[in-house]
Amino acid sequence: MVADRGKKLKVVERTEEEDSDHIDSELVLSIEKLQEVQDELDKVRFSLYHR
Repeated sequence: MVADRGKKLKVVERTEEEDSDHIDSELVLSIEKLQEVQDELDKVRFSLYHR
């Protein structure tokens, strides 16, 4: 039974790590999108102030 528990724990740990990697990937994509929007806002602000 102890061996079975060890195997189950490893599966749970791997799943949590995979979830963490997935969340990290989503976070990176969200940050990239945010940066793109921020760049567009900067362009608009620049054009408004330099008329």
